[in-house]
Amino acid sequence: DWQKAIYHEAWTHNLSANVSNSGEKGTMMLSLNYINQDGVQKESYYQRFSARVNTTYNISKHLTVGENLMVAKWQNRGFDTGSDSGIPYVAMRQHPAIPVMQDGKYADPQAMIGSDIANPVQSLYNGRDNSNDSWRIFGNGYVDIKPIKDLTIRSNFGLDYSSDFIHHMTYTFISDNVSEKTPKTAVDQTNAMRWTWSNTANYMVPLPEDHTLTALAGIELHRENYKWLKGTSEDFAIENELYMWPNAATGTDRVEGANFGYALISYFGKLDYNWKDRLLASFTIRRDGS
Repeated sequence: DWQKAIYHEAWTHNLSANVSNSGEKGTMMLSLNYINQDGVQKESYYQRFSARVNTTYNISKHLTVGENLMVAKWQNRGFDTGSDSGIPYVAMRQHPAIPVMQDGKYADPQAMIGSDIANPVQSLYNGRDNSNDSWRIFGNGYVDIKPIKDLTIRSNFGLDYSSDFIHHMTYTFISDNVSEKTPKTAVDQTNAMRWTWSNTANYMVPLPEDHTLTALAGIELHRENYKWLKGTSEDFAIENELYMWPNAATGTDRVEGANFGYALISYFGKLDYNWKDRLLASFTIRRDGS
């Protein structure tokens, strides 16, 4: 039963703490969360720390400021499941007559029946030390200004920054017809920065009773940038996650990477007309450039 061989019961620990306060001058909310989750797939787990802060302050009747911020750090550990040759797929296809172990070592499906499907339990064990460490900052801050009646000017800046670091190791193993004789490691760092700055002015035009007209004008700037760097190395005297880093390799090294992104600026305007909720009209104009 390959499903039973790769899955097990998993525990999840979830701790949360929340603090909030509100008054005439504003509101505040702070939330902290910790998750430690064993994977239902053996040799895997997920761990996450996160914090969220939301605040709004009414400095005066003409000025309001606020922000929404989330910071999170998490780690995935174990063999990747999300591909055509992932562990769940392999376990569903593997022949049930093949044992997990044979003669004190992992059974080799290719040697036994000529199968091109790997031993999923062996794959899980070989990938037990692979890790993906990530963190993210996501949020926005804004200012609302009401200099005169019916006019609201808003400036909003949003940020989304993420960082991912992957450490993947290939340990040596020998199994009748299939073997990996060269220990390898790969380290992969990806940083992504995305921000948007929006500035708008919204004015409700005074009109006779039963008529409303709202005018909106604004400008928005958006930018994204990605930096990616990957290194792979071969041949290590010791095979474990503490030792298998590129500077300890004695074989072939390879480095690759990229830096790319784009920027966009937009100008826009909008008119909304309403007469007794019976006649509605809306006009929009927009121009974008990159």
